[in-house]
Amino acid sequence: MWASSVGAVLVCAGSGTRMGAGVKKQYRTIGGKPLYAYALDALCACPFDAIVLVIGADDDVHSSDARVRIVRGGATRQQSVYAGLCALDGVAWVCVHDGVRPLVTPTLIDRCVQDAIAHACTAVAAVRVADTLKRVDDTVTTISREHVWAVQTPQVFPYEQLLRAHALDVHATDDAMLMERIGERVRIVLGDGTNIKVTTEDDFAHVSRLLAPPSFRIGHGFDVHPWVEGRPCIIGGVRIDSDVGLGGHSDADVLLHAIADAVLGAIGEGDIGRHFPDTDERWRGADSLVLLSHVCTLAHRLHYHVVNVDCTVVAERPRIAPYVQSMRAHIARALCIHPDAVNVKATTSERLGFVGRHEGAVAHAVVLVTNRSRNGE
Repeated sequence: MWASSVGAVLVCAGSGTRMGAGVKKQYRTIGGKPLYAYALDALCACPFDAIVLVIGADDDVHSSDARVRIVRGGATRQQSVYAGLCALDGVAWVCVHDGVRPLVTPTLIDRCVQDAIAHACTAVAAVRVADTLKRVDDTVTTISREHVWAVQTPQVFPYEQLLRAHALDVHATDDAMLMERIGERVRIVLGDGTNIKVTTEDDFAHVSRLLAPPSFRIGHGFDVHPWVEGRPCIIGGVRIDSDVGLGGHSDADVLLHAIADAVLGAIGEGDIGRHFPDTDERWRGADSLVLLSHVCTLAHRLHYHVVNVDCTVVAERPRIAPYVQSMRAHIARALCIHPDAVNVKATTSERLGFVGRHEGAVAHAVVLVTNRSRNGE
């Protein structure tokens, strides 16, 4: 808890139309959640006594946090902040934050609040300017950046002082500027370079990459085929020297079938029997590398790609070890990944069960896939 009562105002009342896209930027979604909600979640994770969410006249939003009160803003940011301040009651300090800075963290919020209370003055998040600055009018002149900071939100103020500053109705680009106008002290708190304000499409794309990284899913595959006379033995896309082969509708490659099932499971597309049924003559004697490539194409169409594969062949014979490197290369090529991302193991069943009696072979596979669709829209 903080040493004093603190309220928060989250400003989401802007028109947000400069970016286009047919929806206000604060309500555009990333990962299925509107932009402002990320900032609201960060505020709700802090011990505020009350939180005011300031929205536009025609907006309709809700919050499940009992501390959150929703009010309508004005035509300008200053009017909206003032509306939020008036909705607070009985707090000594107020934290103001922009709803289009979704990457703010509870740690940064706490740092600003603690600094303001400790020094009994306004505390604002800011970062040093790293770029060379130029003033451009009739000529181009370099400006020293030695004492220049880029100011962010959150900004934390003594509540009564900020309310008084707003009552003066003096134009300012942020609330800290209002405090400067009435002669109040303002301190800089080290901000966060990722705490950007979403203003352009490039900003939105950047924030999307940070807020909605690729999702990961895991799939497991299992397959079993009997040993039969008169069939070639093909495992992992490699023809193996053996007196028997595996029986099945296609080439019966038990390992590739397990991997295909694992990929299909990871992307939520059923199993290999659904896509390549043994009632379909197109797949009679089919090369299972072709089947696996089809599965890979389906995954890519759904914006998934395979990260890595770990698989195991369980058979008493033939020996698999001499063929492992070739198997890895074939599997990698079918899945469009590097051979280093493919691991093939072989073991026996210690002569137990149908595998131990050399009646059939089993394969297991585990696959990790990632979704390449990142912006959540």
